[in-house]
Parts: sequence; C-alpha cells; structure tokens
Amino acid sequence: MCSGWPPSISPVHPSSRRSEFAEKTEVEEMKERREAVAVLWKGIGYLFLKDFFSGIYWYSCIMNGYMNIAMEQTEE
Repeated sequence: MCSGWPPSISPVHPSSRRSEFAEKTEVEEMKERREAVAVLWKGIGYLFLKDFFSGIYWYSCIMNGYMNIAMEQTEE
C-alpha cells in the first residue's frame, strides 16, 4: 500500500525541478566566474601598483645617489 509517491501526488514535477536546478547552477557559475575575475584583477592591480611604487622608490634612490655624486664632484 505505501510504496512511495504516486505520480499524481508528487509535490514537484521532476522536469520543473531539473530546470530550476539548472538555472541556479548557471547563476552560481556566473557569480563564481565574476568573483574569480575580480580576484584576478585585484591581484594584477596589486602587483602592478607594488612594482610601480617600488620602481619609483628605486628610481628616486638612484637619482638621489647620482645627484649626490654630481654635487660632490662640482664642490671639488
């Protein structure tokens, strides 16, 4: 008598359940993809800014050294 759900009383039709699940996975995939791209761009931006500012720092140090050498040579 109690052999599971008869098809006439099933709460959600299997085909509609599948389509909802597929839509959810597509939305989740889009969200994950956006998050991955955002993390990638943040990493690239961080590396670029880090290299940029360290380049400015080293450039200023080298130019400072050259200016000190030039000033010492002109004083003599």
